[in-house]
Amino acid sequence: MQTRIREMEKGDAEQLLSVYRRFAKEYVGLASRDINAYKRLLRKKENMGWVALDEKGDVIGYVTARFDRKSREARIREIVVDASEDFEKIAKPLVDKAYHTLLEKKPAVISAGSIRNPSFAKIFPELGFLEVESTGVFMYAILEASGFLKEILPVLEKRLKQLESWEGLLQVECEEHSVFIKKQPEKMETFIWTNQRPDLRITLSRESLTKLLFGVEDLVESLKKGRLNVETTLNEGEVSQVLAALFPGHQFLIMDFW
Repeated sequence: MQTRIREMEKGDAEQLLSVYRRFAKEYVGLASRDINAYKRLLRKKENMGWVALDEKGDVIGYVTARFDRKSREARIREIVVDASEDFEKIAKPLVDKAYHTLLEKKPAVISAGSIRNPSFAKIFPELGFLEVESTGVFMYAILEASGFLKEILPVLEKRLKQLESWEGLLQVECEEHSVFIKKQPEKMETFIWTNQRPDLRITLSRESLTKLLFGVEDLVESLKKGRLNVETTLNEGEVSQVLAALFPGHQFLIMDFW
């Protein structure tokens, strides 16, 4: 497939939002943008951006950047690629275009935030970028356990769906509130209540649920210290597979409230 790169235009807002929503579904976090977010992006002169187009002329990815004339600092802000496309294949020419355009402005420094996306490691080192420790802190608190469980249910369902070798009924419980996922050969169902006995019941505190969901707490350590409790009819190997699928480490975070 031939990919074409061009500058963003005001008429791209709808397609940018659509691509972002498809991209965000692959990850964890708050993806709450609306069309106005992209209209503002395209309206401000200090913002820079390029889109990748497929053979039909549809937007399948984009990169945004910014250059501060006073501080002479440049930043590659966001890279988004349609979930159905090869991230590296689409992102590389976008980043290359942004990087070399920023270089023409003779910045003192060019930075790019990774937000722990492992795919970025395949792109930026080739351009001479070095990884540095961040002093920023990301904080996420559960205000209502039942509401949070409902919010993350699609994320848990997606992760469990990738585990092809297991079928059964899963219960995830936090502070006496639960969600259920029933995985069958041809379909998956989700519930907030059922009288069926689960094959695997996972009970967690608020703190452990957020930490494990975002991959910042060790799964084995949580089990050892009782921060994650399991009741099951499954064997140890099956339990390990399901837990690893639900709570993989080092997740890329989608965040719209900075």
